[in-house]
Amino acid sequence: MAGDINRVTLVGRLTRDPELKHLPSGTAVLELGLAVNGRKQDAGGQWVDKPNFFDVKVYGNQAEFLSRLDLLEQMLR
Repeated sequence: MAGDINRVTLVGRLTRDPELKHLPSGTAVLELGLAVNGRKQDAGGQWVDKPNFFDVKVYGNQAEFLSRLDLLEQMLR
């Protein structure tokens, strides 16, 4: 079954502040929004930017780790 897992890498900008929550089981969940620009050619051959928006949820230890990175970034501002 491990061969059925897909990996996606998104590089973009946050559209809202990440929010750390916990499930009743205690599992951490980090929710954030991400905007990624794509480019495509229109019918006239001109390149046009097209934004794509993603709602992202990260679970477990990765959620805890990423939430600490956000706090560190805020302290450095």
